Amino acid sequence: MAQLDEKYDVALAVIPFPTAVISRALIEGNWFDARVAAAFYALIGGAMCLSWLYLFHILSIHPLLLERGVEPGFFPAERIRAVIGIALYGAAGVLGWVLSPMLALAIFFALPVFYGATSEGLTEGNLLRARLRKSSRPH
Repeated sequence: MAQLDEKYDVALAVIPFPTAVISRALIEGNWFDARVAAAFYALIGGAMCLSWLYLFHILSIHPLLLERGVEPGFFPAERIRAVIGIALYGAAGVLGWVLSPMLALAIFFALPVFYGATSEGLTEGNLLRARLRKSSRPH
């Protein structure tokens, strides 16, 4: 699987450039440049999520590529996380262009939090288990 990861992480390697572009535009206070930079960052972020969607799809349809112990239904469910990322990056790009680059920036900051909180999957992980335990306690 390491070979697959290296092939699809190209978009991730590009992230520092649009980050520098949006940072420079916001520091210089050029509103038009900041709008373009927010749309550019969203495009790169969406491409990154699209590459993960493709990877998750390949792992979904080729279960022989999975390591032992990985549930066959894990990667089909993970495609949802990638689709959410594509949608949010798209929304951030549009909102950053139309309304405010700062609104796009807020979405860009929220996305890593979302991915961190769901890093073990949307239906698994410590955060979900803690939430389920808390909701199942008698009041």
